[in-house]
Amino acid sequence: MEPSEYLACLGRGVDVVPSDPEFLEWLVSVGVDVRTRAYFAAGWAAESDGMIGTGYPLTADAIMATAHDEPRWLRHGFLLIGSCGNGDPVAIDVRDQGAICFLSHEVLWPDDEADPREWSVIVAAGLGDFVKLAWDLDACPIDFWDARPDDGA
Repeated sequence: MEPSEYLACLGRGVDVVPSDPEFLEWLVSVGVDVRTRAYFAAGWAAESDGMIGTGYPLTADAIMATAHDEPRWLRHGFLLIGSCGNGDPVAIDVRDQGAICFLSHEVLWPDDEADPREWSVIVAAGLGDFVKLAWDLDACPIDFWDARPDDGA
């Protein structure tokens, strides 16, 4: 996806500002892939009260603060960038070349010992794909449980 298309999709629900150099350098330090950093460089949510599809983005400052205050997520390779409408975290998987995942808040919030890798599901190959998918309300899952493949249980 070209940056212009990414910005058009992102801008449907939030005010968009270019990311500052400090945030972009920080993204390098936590292992975010070059493709995802390019999207962030083009722009990201100016405030957390907008929407991306049915979810809510964190601002760049809030992304960094969350990573600092809750290091559990980065230890497991996830950078939280927002939440689904029900509170499930939306994260970049820094171990999987920027795939976007939903994590189960019902399992992970109350249990610090639960492995986030076991309670995550990939919903998009990357940030650009996710921002586009999020506006396809018929195709985009609304939370972890909606995105989780049916395992026959």
